[in-house]
Amino acid sequence: MFLAQTDMSFIWQTGGFVLLFGMLYLLFLRPAMKQEKERSNLQNSLQKNDKILTSGGIYGTVVSVSDTADELLLRVDDQVKIRVTRAGVVRNFTREEASKTPVKPG
Repeated sequence: MFLAQTDMSFIWQTGGFVLLFGMLYLLFLRPAMKQEKERSNLQNSLQKNDKILTSGGIYGTVVSVSDTADELLLRVDDQVKIRVTRAGVVRNFTREEASKTPVKPG
């Protein structure tokens, strides 16, 4: 009798840990992985003439994208260009506008 109670207690404890891990995965890990994948896709899809926003709040237009280094050259004003890393890009307005524009069948 005592052995059966101990086995059931172990099963409930193990099941509780599995359930807790599953909830943590669904609530925290999965959304974080999805967000990281979207961020990676954004940074890898940058092209010349894309209008972007950096994490520092700087709006600019991509002048060139380096293939060897992890950086971009941005034009922020006439005669003003800066270098930023791809990781500093948080939004791509050109892609956002392109995805909002409805495609007419025809």
